[in-house]
Amino acid sequence: MSNPQLITVSLEWAKKLEGSKYPQDKTCSHYYDQKGHLVFAAMSEDISNANRITFTLVPTVPLKGSAELPWIAAPTASELMRRLPDTSSNHSILIVQHFLEKWHVQYLDGNNIVFIYSDPSLANAAAAMWCYLAENKLLPQPQ
Repeated sequence: MSNPQLITVSLEWAKKLEGSKYPQDKTCSHYYDQKGHLVFAAMSEDISNANRITFTLVPTVPLKGSAELPWIAAPTASELMRRLPDTSSNHSILIVQHFLEKWHVQYLDGNNIVFIYSDPSLANAAAAMWCYLAENKLLPQPQ
């Protein structure tokens, strides 16, 4: 199993995602607690939809919204990549590359880079892209 700090967003990006209205539901596998500690959430035994796995925090503690412990979602790179659209509103295509010791998450329109975010962490680069899309109202809207 990978080191959670290597596959999840940093606390800084978790806070930025929360501010950009990234879902703070029970579908993330990791959370930051009020002290900035990364907490793993174990998979629930009750999986009603194979495409949407739910998680339960370990140890069992209140989720975000509790007066005792406010939780912030700390999505993994995989969780974020599933939420990024394959194409943007201007029909550019999502491309993810790793070179020069950084991950590059970008949308390309033909040979032109429309937007790009780079970071040594794929999770942080994907978080930056999600925040950009959210802030510029470029994420697909629920039907």
